[in-house]
Amino acid sequence: MANQGFEINYRGHGLGARKLLLEKGFKTAEELALMDAVDVEKAVNAEYEAIPSGEDWLLVPKDRYDEFCGIASWIGR
Repeated sequence: MANQGFEINYRGHGLGARKLLLEKGFKTAEELALMDAVDVEKAVNAEYEAIPSGEDWLLVPKDRYDEFCGIASWIGR
């Protein structure tokens, strides 16, 4: 199954994504207050490559993804 990007599957995903967008300065509190879950997902996916890890996500800034791929190794089951 192809990765479609970050998705909010649990309440903690949504809260964490909103906190990240605010802390990194991608969105203001006022903007976040008006965003639904789909808007939050789109905002995260605009800034990050999302790598699923179990039921959670590893987010890598898009501008550092090639560097990440060069140093990261994945072992699957």
